[in-house]
Amino acid sequence: MISLPIGGLIASRFNIPSEIMVGGLAATVVANFAIPYTGVPAVAYFAYGFFVTLAIPVVGSLPAQVLAPENRGPGLGLFMIFNFVGMALFPILAGFVGDLSGSAEMPILLSAAMMACALLAAIAFLRMKARLAVAPA
Repeated sequence: MISLPIGGLIASRFNIPSEIMVGGLAATVVANFAIPYTGVPAVAYFAYGFFVTLAIPVVGSLPAQVLAPENRGPGLGLFMIFNFVGMALFPILAGFVGDLSGSAEMPILLSAAMMACALLAAIAFLRMKARLAVAPA
């Protein structure tokens, strides 16, 4: 839990929120893929937890970065709905994948693939945000 405030502090103090988010998510993907293949999975789990919580403050601020003040409440509500629905459903999906494959590593690899998708979505978000910032009104 120490990296949660550290991520927000570094991102705001040095004005590098995009770097913290992308770097944290990329390191999370690497650590997640490493879990089943390391001799000491506890180290990879620790790295995964550290880096994912490093990125969380910035990820949580994404709706506020692009929504007008009058739309932030509903926009953040939708963001959080998808977040919490994913938190409820993806463990079920991971268990289903593990049961189908008969492998304990498949749910972990599914998690890594989903984190890679989150990384790609974050990069796409940053690119769209940059395009909107320079687009004529």
